Amino acid sequence: MYDCQNDNCRDFAYDDSHIASSLTASQPALKGTLVASAPHADHLATLEQLSLFARQRGYASQQKESRLELAGVTLPDALAINARFGGALVISCDLRRHPPARFA
Repeated sequence: MYDCQNDNCRDFAYDDSHIASSLTASQPALKGTLVASAPHADHLATLEQLSLFARQRGYASQQKESRLELAGVTLPDALAINARFGGALVISCDLRRHPPARFA
C-alpha cells in the first residue's frame, strides 16, 4: 500500500486480536470501497482471480474493463487482497468507520 506520509510503498500489518474483544455492536469496524486496476493487459487474469476471491468472501463487485471495484471491504480483507494481488494490480482503498470516531 502507499504510505503518503513517507512517499513510498510498503506492506502494512494489522493485528485486531486486542481490539476485537473491545468492539461492541455500537462500534462497527472499518469498511469501505477497494478499487483494483490492471496496469497492463497481461494482468487481466489477476483481476479475474481477485474477482473470484472477492465473490468467495461475499463482496459485491463491479468490473469495467481493467478496473474492479469491491464494496464493503473490511480492513483485514483489504490487507489480504493487497498482500496477495498487489504485486500485479494497482490497489486503492478508502475505509471508514460509521459513525466516525470522536476524539476528545
